[in-house]
Amino acid sequence: VHFIIQNRRLARPEDGPFEFNNERKPPPLYYALAAALTWWIAVPDDWFPSRNFLVGNDTSRGYNYAIHTDSERFPYQGTALSLHMVRLVSVVVSTVGVWATYRLVKLWLPGEDGIALLAASLHAFWPQFVFSGSVVTNDIMASVAASLFFLAWFHWVLRPPSWTSALAVVATLAVLALSKFTVYGVLIYGVVGFGLTVIYRAIATARSRTLRLSLLIGALAAMLLG
Repeated sequence: VHFIIQNRRLARPEDGPFEFNNERKPPPLYYALAAALTWWIAVPDDWFPSRNFLVGNDTSRGYNYAIHTDSERFPYQGTALSLHMVRLVSVVVSTVGVWATYRLVKLWLPGEDGIALLAASLHAFWPQFVFSGSVVTNDIMASVAASLFFLAWFHWVLRPPSWTSALAVVATLAVLALSKFTVYGVLIYGVVGFGLTVIYRAIATARSRTLRLSLLIGALAAMLLG
């Protein structure tokens, strides 16, 4: 995030090694979103905290990894303010994921508001999800992107086809591709599944202009994602 703000671009291999957490290779959606929301914060060049060498080795993580000072206290400034803002990005993104689960169950089981609320509650209060949704990590973007994709796909399958629902599937596939490499299995699964449902519906109702348009959108999207 700091690199994007300072250089107005993504990091390249020739930019040299990153001392901590080399995140040059993962897809950049989370970092680009965080940079867009925190560019106005004045972060010093020595933004990374001093390391506590009494704890573990260079790969240690956790609260005791750094030496904490009064610079982290409220009212936040510089690095502390930037970190809290990016954590807020994670909170907002994770909330979207909970909403997607609620809408998915409502779509799948119409009228079962209690089950939808229970599913959303399980999602919202799952310990690892609560953790990922409150720290700086692209893991939460991958989780929520998958939730949004399944919501869009089920909407496409369970409701009458339309170009807007097809476009929603394509858009969420793009968000998946830009979120994290670990969800590429879901991405491949989604592209194949969406393609098969489009072809099936196109064959079943060959005269449907909407389905022909959806097939065209799907083909163009596959090319763009590729």
